[in-house]
Amino acid sequence: MPKERKRNIKAKASAAARGKKSFYRPTNELDSNKGGSNKREENRSYCLAYCKVCGEKPSEIRPLTAAIQDISKNGVNIRYIGKPLPIGSLVSMSVLNLNIKKSAKVIWSNSIDNTYALAGLEFDEPISLPIAIAI
Repeated sequence: MPKERKRNIKAKASAAARGKKSFYRPTNELDSNKGGSNKREENRSYCLAYCKVCGEKPSEIRPLTAAIQDISKNGVNIRYIGKPLPIGSLVSMSVLNLNIKKSAKVIWSNSIDNTYALAGLEFDEPISLPIAIAI
């Protein structure tokens, strides 16, 4: 991940820690730098909100709190402290500020460094995004 993107993620997380509960920045751009299975299939809204993620099989995934990096009607990109989640695992996710509770599947997961990891989750059914995000 480029240093500039890491700084942006840290700045958003820092703003949230100072009391801003969530941050949204809609975008209509697709990520043209991604290729293969990581290519964006739909528009995403950048979002900084917190969620709880629990594995449907508790032996596979311990409950964790994650920061949402971006969200779409079909999935979410999260950042959390820990190791990558097992690909294909089923999870239950609850977005704290948006009253969204969904089941999802881990599509991809990677380590950023020794502390943080990112994961892409695909919802079992599309969600209706709040108007603040969907604009």
